[in-house]
Amino acid sequence: MRSSKSFWLAIVAAAALAAMGCKDSDGDPGTASVNVTHLAWTIPAVDICINGALAVDGLAYGESSGSATVTAGQTTIEISLDTGAGGNGGNGGAGGDGGAAGTPGAIVTKQTSSDCAEPEFSVTTTIPANADLTIAAYRTEGGDNAVNVFVFDNSTTNLATGDGRVNVGHGADADALETVDVYDITVGAGGNGGNGGAGGNGGAGGTLGSVIAKQGDVNCTELINDLTFEEQVTADLPQGDYDLAVVVPADGTCPENIALVRVAPVGAAVTTNLVVVNEDTTEIALNPQIYAIIGGTNPLLLEAPAETE
Repeated sequence: MRSSKSFWLAIVAAAALAAMGCKDSDGDPGTASVNVTHLAWTIPAVDICINGALAVDGLAYGESSGSATVTAGQTTIEISLDTGAGGNGGNGGAGGDGGAAGTPGAIVTKQTSSDCAEPEFSVTTTIPANADLTIAAYRTEGGDNAVNVFVFDNSTTNLATGDGRVNVGHGADADALETVDVYDITVGAGGNGGNGGAGGNGGAGGTLGSVIAKQGDVNCTELINDLTFEEQVTADLPQGDYDLAVVVPADGTCPENIALVRVAPVGAAVTTNLVVVNEDTTEIALNPQIYAIIGGTNPLLLEAPAETE
């Protein structure tokens, strides 16, 4: 149970620290928008209560709470395991189907709930005003139920017309995936790869915009260089669908060492949060996947590009 407590305490602390100092100029506490996404493989579903009311019911792996507008200021958050939720089914890998997951998480409007009566733990924190955050939990290599979180800023400030903002977090916990490069291999790709943002969780931002010479029939444009586990980077890219290729090892070549290709949408004036996860914890059966979190909807499991002749 201790690890589940650490999981949600980390989320609360990250939310507060990420937006520290935000407050309306007139002294009004204002509001904030927070969306929590559960991408921590093997962590059970939970219920979240805010100031004594059930706010999120049965948030399971692969689900988001939805964007919730909360009053900024001192807030009491209580966490309990969702006793009615099923196990972590996840998503099926190639050749198989995922198991059944628990009841989908949802923002609810109950004023009181037995879920809040005996929480696993309770914490009181300050939620700053004007923040628009997506908090994505991912599994780490620290053992069973060990997790960390990415805190993505959904701001679109200073985006050029026709561009979208992309936050990428590397949450795939496997030695073989410790450091990767990410390429755009979309047909016709090339040119400006976007602007590198600062890395999250103490990591340095990735090097973006380095165009790699065309090899074979694949136009390999490097977007992120040496992205390490638990690092996050930000880039502004022209709107469109991108065939993103993960190259392992990081010093490998494209397209020879491509381990995974997924189609990622980039919308104009929209922030897309991409999280790379590993849905198998054994080194002999890696199952890397990429999820896209856009707005307050459930994360989208990205698919491989359609085959072309």
